[in-house]
Amino acid sequence: MDLINHLEQEIAELKDTLQHKEQELFEIKQKLLP
Repeated sequence: MDLINHLEQEIAELKDTLQHKEQELFEIKQKLLP
């Protein structure tokens, strides 16, 4: 059980990071577009 909980926690953190990176990418695109 502990292993599953640990993996779920890691997945949650990765999703957070991914959303943050997608937001950064979106902002960069907005700056680059005319």
